[in-house]
Amino acid sequence: IHMPCYKGMLKSGLYSCPTCGKALQDMRGAWRSLDREVVETPMPPEYADLYREVLCKDCGKTSNAMFHVVGMKCAVDGCGSYNTSVEGPFLRKSDSDFVPLTDNELEHLYTVALP
Repeated sequence: IHMPCYKGMLKSGLYSCPTCGKALQDMRGAWRSLDREVVETPMPPEYADLYREVLCKDCGKTSNAMFHVVGMKCAVDGCGSYNTSVEGPFLRKSDSDFVPLTDNELEHLYTVALP
């Protein structure tokens, strides 16, 4: 990427490579800020224990991340990036596994206002 293009992207708030999606710089400070925002933005009870399968564009792995409107943090040990994309349905933890929500649960969920 050309240096003027790179600088322009950063000034515009774009921090990931347009080709591969990985972060172009150290984002740990930004992730800490998002961690605080997640804590300060409580989810409605209906969303409190939900997960989504996400693909982390920084480590390249999938994981089941806690669902949050602020962002979904990669759950791979040692990563913790919010540079993720949703890859699967809403999930609920059941014992030691994750199960998709039923159609009835989803219908109810979509009636709940988010923060």
